[in-house]
Amino acid sequence: LDVNALDLKEGNLHFGFLFSSPVVIKNSKLTTLPLLDYSQEIQSVIQNLEVVPYELKIKTSVATKAGFTSIASEYPRILHFTGHGIENTPAQRRVFSNMESLKGDAIILEDESG
Repeated sequence: LDVNALDLKEGNLHFGFLFSSPVVIKNSKLTTLPLLDYSQEIQSVIQNLEVVPYELKIKTSVATKAGFTSIASEYPRILHFTGHGIENTPAQRRVFSNMESLKGDAIILEDESG
């Protein structure tokens, strides 16, 4: 990562961090997901950013629609997502019928209840 190319002296938000670790996915049945250690990843990223010779504005949020909108509305220079995703394959499309219209893979956001 070339920090000089990011023009970190200016900007509303330098680094947005969205995390999502829902316990289950509602599809044709309830599918459990492994818990992610997103707090460790957040700490690791922040620790690595401390070497940057600027005061960075960092914001973290649960990856809900509202959390994504909140961070995206501040036009972050970098947006990092930690969470689960679904590969858009025929087998997954049989389980997640709403993936039929997608052209690529999907990330899994949380709803307001987790």
